[in-house]
Amino acid sequence: MRKRIAGSLIVLVTLLLVGCGRAAELIPGDEGDAPTRTATATETPTAGSAPILVTPSLELGGRGSGTAAQVVPDAELARSVVQIQLVVDDPTAAAPSPGRIVRNGSGVVIDLARRLILTSYPLVDPSAADGSVAYDRIVIGATHTVGAEPESQYEAEIVAGDPAVDLAVLRVVRRVGGGALAASAFDLPAVQIGDGSPTGSGDAMRLFGHPGITPEAGSQAVTVTAAQVIGFRGDASITGRAWIKTDARLPFGTQGGPAFDGAGALIGILVQPVFNATAPVAQIRPASLADELVKLAIATGPEGRYRAPLVARDGVTGGADAPWVSTPAFAQNAIDGPFGRDLFDYQRRFVSGSVSVYYEYVGLGIVDGTVVDERVYRDNLLQDQLSSSYPWNMGALGTVTDRIVTPNPAGLPDGRWRLEVWVAGTLRASSTALIGVDPRTPSVTLQEIPFGSTATADRRAATPPLSLSDQLLFFFNYEGMEEASQLRWLVFHNGQEIYQSPEVPWNGGPSGRWWIGFRGDGALGAGTWEFELHVDGRVALVAAIVL
Repeated sequence: MRKRIAGSLIVLVTLLLVGCGRAAELIPGDEGDAPTRTATATETPTAGSAPILVTPSLELGGRGSGTAAQVVPDAELARSVVQIQLVVDDPTAAAPSPGRIVRNGSGVVIDLARRLILTSYPLVDPSAADGSVAYDRIVIGATHTVGAEPESQYEAEIVAGDPAVDLAVLRVVRRVGGGALAASAFDLPAVQIGDGSPTGSGDAMRLFGHPGITPEAGSQAVTVTAAQVIGFRGDASITGRAWIKTDARLPFGTQGGPAFDGAGALIGILVQPVFNATAPVAQIRPASLADELVKLAIATGPEGRYRAPLVARDGVTGGADAPWVSTPAFAQNAIDGPFGRDLFDYQRRFVSGSVSVYYEYVGLGIVDGTVVDERVYRDNLLQDQLSSSYPWNMGALGTVTDRIVTPNPAGLPDGRWRLEVWVAGTLRASSTALIGVDPRTPSVTLQEIPFGSTATADRRAATPPLSLSDQLLFFFNYEGMEEASQLRWLVFHNGQEIYQSPEVPWNGGPSGRWWIGFRGDGALGAGTWEFELHVDGRVALVAAIVL
C-alpha cells in the first residue's frame, strides 16, 4: 500500500508481474520426470533450477475451430534457440583469445538459408551508456543435441534493428574466431513466425532461452517454461499490441529468447527494456512487430549492415546499475480481468471533460522499500492532492497501473497534465497528457559547449572531441520538450551530408540535458562537422565544430 493516497481523487491499481509458480525447465530429452523447484512471487529462477520433462500432447485443438493442429515438441523448438554473447576482445593478447563477455542472452533462428536470428535490441545494442562501442563481437552459441551445453561456434552482425520496438535481426557471418563459413556449416532449424499474437488472456505459451552466465551459474542448456498470457500493454506510437504480459519471471539470460504458442508458432520475443543482469525477464514483444525488420534484413542482402542511432538513453542516469523507469503511457479506457487491469485506447490527447486518464509504467532494478514519488502537474503547477508516494514492493521488475481521476462531473480541467516518476529522490521518467488543448511546437535551447567523444552518466562530455576518434557526440540542454514525440538528426562533414538517423522516440521529458551522435567506420578526420537536429519534423537546432 502507498504511504499516502489523496482521498478519492486518485485510485491506484498495481499489477505485479508475479512468479508463475514454476521454475524454468531444462529439456533433458527422454530421461523421465524430475522434481521441480517452485519460485516465489519475487524470486527469479536461476540456472540451478531442477529440470523436469515437458511432454506436450501430439495435437492441440484450435480455439473454437473444432479441428486439431500439429504440435511442435519442445525438443525440436529448442534446437532453434541460440545463446548470444557480446564479447570485448583483449587488445594486448598475442593470439586470438575468447575475450570478455559483457552481456549474454538468447535468440531464435528465423531463416536458415540467410542465417538470420531474431533477438532483443537492448541485448545487442552496440553502444554503451557513455556512447562508446559496447563490444567487439557477437558470438553465437549453438546446441545440436537436446539438453547439451551450447558451444560457441559462430559470429554474427546486426543487419536490422529498431530500438522503438526493442527487436533486432542478426546474420551469422563467420565461424567463431574469424574462420570462413561454408554454406552448409550453419544447420540450425528455423522456426515459423506466427501470423499474430495470442488472442486473449489465459492463452498458453512456451518460453525458451538460456539462463544467463553468472559467477554462480550452472547449466547453460536451453530451458523451457510453460506460461500463460495475463494481458497486454500498448503504446500510443505503436499500432495494436505493443507488449504481451506473462505470469513468468525468467532469468536475465532468456532475454531475446522466443515465445511460442501451444502449437509451436513464434508469437514473440522476450525483452528487457534495458539490459539488466540483476532483474528478471517477464515481458514479450509480439513477433508481428518484427515483420518490417525481417523484410529489411532480407532486402539488404548478405553485405547489408545496420548503423545504430547513437543517442542518450531514456531513464538512465547514474550508471548502468541505476533504477530504470519507462516513460509513462496514457490511455482512455481500462478493463479489469482475472489477471489484473489492462489499458486500451492508448493516446496522449484527450477531449475536454475527460473524467479520468489512465497511465502505466514499468520499473526495473528498483530495490524493495525504495520511495517512489508520482508527481502530477497541470500546466506546470504541482497538483499535491493528486500526487502520491509509496514504498516500492514489486522486486526487480514491476508494472504500475493507475489513473488520474476527479469526482467532478465536469471532468478534469483542460490543460497539460504531466506525470513525473521519482525514485529515491531522482527523476526517472515523465510524460504529458493533453486534455482539451492542442500540442505546442517544441523548442530547444543550447546552453553549453556541445561536443565531445564520450559522455558521463549525467550526460556531460566526458572526453573532448577529436579528429582521431571514430565518433562525435553533440550535447545540448533543452526545455519545452514535454510534447515532443520524435528526434531525427543529419550529420555533415565539410558541407556534405554523410549520415541521417532514423526517427528515434523522444523520452527525455520536458527539460534537461541530452546528446546525439555519429560513429564512423574509422577516424572522423579533420574539417567542419555539423549537426542538424529535427524535432517532430522541424529543424530545432543546428551546431557545428571544427576538428
